[in-house]
Amino acid sequence: MQTKSFFLGFDISKLTVDYDLINGQDKSLLKGQIANSEAGCKQLQKALMVNGFKDFNLILFGMENTGSYCNPMKLFCVKNKLDVVVANAYDVCRSKGMQRTKSDSIDAFVVAQYLRKNLPLTKLYAPDKKAVELLKKLQSARSLLVKMKTQLSNHLGEAKDFFDPKDYKILEKNLKKTLINVQVSIVNLEKQMNKVLCSDESLKQNAEIMESLPGVGRQTALRLITATNNFQTISDPRKAACHAGVAPFKNESGTSRNLRPKVSKMADKGLKKTLFLAAMSAVQHCRPIKLYYEKKVAEGKEKMSVLNAVANKILHMIFAMISKKQLYEETKFQ
Repeated sequence: MQTKSFFLGFDISKLTVDYDLINGQDKSLLKGQIANSEAGCKQLQKALMVNGFKDFNLILFGMENTGSYCNPMKLFCVKNKLDVVVANAYDVCRSKGMQRTKSDSIDAFVVAQYLRKNLPLTKLYAPDKKAVELLKKLQSARSLLVKMKTQLSNHLGEAKDFFDPKDYKILEKNLKKTLINVQVSIVNLEKQMNKVLCSDESLKQNAEIMESLPGVGRQTALRLITATNNFQTISDPRKAACHAGVAPFKNESGTSRNLRPKVSKMADKGLKKTLFLAAMSAVQHCRPIKLYYEKKVAEGKEKMSVLNAVANKILHMIFAMISKKQLYEETKFQ
């Protein structure tokens, strides 16, 4: 990455984007607010050029990851081939130290400072494959519907025990229609996700490799593909284990040296849940994993801790299979 002289931080909300341009001495050179849209991005481009900042190669752009609200600015930067960083919001927050005042304008300055401080270690944003981006959106919609289905089913189950039978029948009549529609929508989304998967040969091949491991199904394969950008953004199983929250870390302080290692709460909870479901299935259907699980439980390990180790083991096995482009074989991958 080319040496940068200026750092442009964005604080992005639903409707607006506050920006602050600073130099290497943290002096604010240009600040303002634009609409969070393509027109707003063009307005910012014009403001930079009018104020003498015509060489965009000298500017490092950056923002916190605020989900879909970032999309217009990310798309603008990628389209114009600008160096942009999409930083973890927690990482940015930790970098600013003690701060009593908060406003969108100040937050934009904090992001700019973060870019300046972390320039040597900064990783530039690169968009995911289009198929992976679409899978993420479909996956998010499916998760929402699955959650809705669970809530409705639980509500009906509890109502059966505590409602008057006549009242329950009225409730059941109305909610069951909704439940059926939700289930149909889930099935349709899964069909669409499979269609997207099959449209890309590399995604299809990696999914088939993962699904050859007993216990790993289509939804686990899809979750790993979207979490790792088809094993491009995250290609190291240890990093994937950290991202998923199944990697144990030391838990020591002062004279307290015998504390058990813990997993971090800073994790992709959806991926962790999916891996745990895969681990529970693999314990029943994959012989080497079943033997490993039974051995650790017999040693006195807690079952949930062993399941976490199994989830970690499954991740490492999957990454080994993907790197070698080989289907699961019991003698090769254990």
